[in-house]
Amino acid sequence: MNLPKVSRKEAGTLLGVSQRQIQRYLRFGSEFLGIFNTFFDPATNELNGFPLTQKEVTELTKIQELIRKYKNTKNKHEQIKTEFNHDSDRCSSSGFNP
Repeated sequence: MNLPKVSRKEAGTLLGVSQRQIQRYLRFGSEFLGIFNTFFDPATNELNGFPLTQKEVTELTKIQELIRKYKNTKNKHEQIKTEFNHDSDRCSSSGFNP
């Protein structure tokens, strides 16, 4: 089943942030989630204009929550990666593969 896709502007509205912030979340998320690699041109590593699926918006929401959680924390980048990877490991061990 194909879910409707949303633009970055629409995703920003859903998350309560700007389109530019969605782009930042995509860049950050691409460092440890392969689903975001499709949003980058392989030749230039620049963002392309592909729309987002609901699953990708859900992952961006998780990234947003973790960024806000660790906002004032030293080494927040590494802590967010660790927590996200921990959640992925837990999902993988339960048979769910996001």
